[in-house]
Amino acid sequence: MHVIHSESIKGVGLVSGGPYGQDLYKLEETKNSWKTMIGEAEKAGLIDPTSNLKDAPAMVFYGTNDKVVDPETTKLQADIYNKYGANV
Repeated sequence: MHVIHSESIKGVGLVSGGPYGQDLYKLEETKNSWKTMIGEAEKAGLIDPTSNLKDAPAMVFYGTNDKVVDPETTKLQADIYNKYGANV
């Protein structure tokens, strides 16, 4: 939601969640394709400019023993926010 509407949503608190457009069961595929997915969505005008994510506050929480959402999935989301310059 934050990536899509970063113009009006100024920060995010994420609890065991994955990146924009990710299938929770295809983590490896998402690790290789998230930049393309976000870039294409931005070019098509489907999401707000990713430049809005720079310096945005992003709190990311996950449990190391989570059996529903692999902790690596949420770590990937934190990595993405870091790459866009958010304050993680």
